[in-house]
Amino acid sequence: MMLQKKLYWYPFRGFENNGNTCIFDGEMRMLVDPGHLFNLENLLHAIQLDGLNIRDVDLIIISHGHPDHCEATSKLREITGAKVALHRMEEEYLLKYNMFEHIPKFKVDFHLAEKLDLGGIELEVLHTPGHSPGSISLYWPETKVLFTGDVVFYEGVGRTDLLGGDPYALKQSIEKLARLEVEYLLPGHHYGFPVNHAGFIKGREAVQGNFANVRSFFW
Repeated sequence: MMLQKKLYWYPFRGFENNGNTCIFDGEMRMLVDPGHLFNLENLLHAIQLDGLNIRDVDLIIISHGHPDHCEATSKLREITGAKVALHRMEEEYLLKYNMFEHIPKFKVDFHLAEKLDLGGIELEVLHTPGHSPGSISLYWPETKVLFTGDVVFYEGVGRTDLLGGDPYALKQSIEKLARLEVEYLLPGHHYGFPVNHAGFIKGREAVQGNFANVRSFFW
């Protein structure tokens, strides 16, 4: 669905574990977190219903390298010819631990820097480790949109018990995000929301309230 001009949001509401996806539609069209391969056909159908041509995707961004966020990357790249990018530390993490051998390998074309200019959309790329060493969040200052991946959810935080997890780093990352002016918080999963909810937190007070609840629940 179109969340606002140049931004499309595709929350996953199934019973299986799968990440949410979003598209930033600047002069360069960027898809974030294609998710598991089993859901790719459903995702492509939803994108088509919004009037977008998936073959116009120029760039695939991976918030972090867990399979529920990136397993479909290779197949999506075959369809679109898009380049693939993630944080340098996340590629090193995946190579070091070789955790998910069943995932089709995908070529990483470049590593993310602190800024990403899509032509009409300028994003800040925030290194937010804790859930994984190279996890990133994306902030669009012009519209106060924040995509958090698996750093923070609706009244929840990303798990830190997987290899490379670090609860202290996650706490620091969440505190960094809490200092931003945010009108739309887009988490990496639908966790905590009612079944028919759109899967994002809207409004500055609601966003700050969510950060406050996270602090009270988890530290």
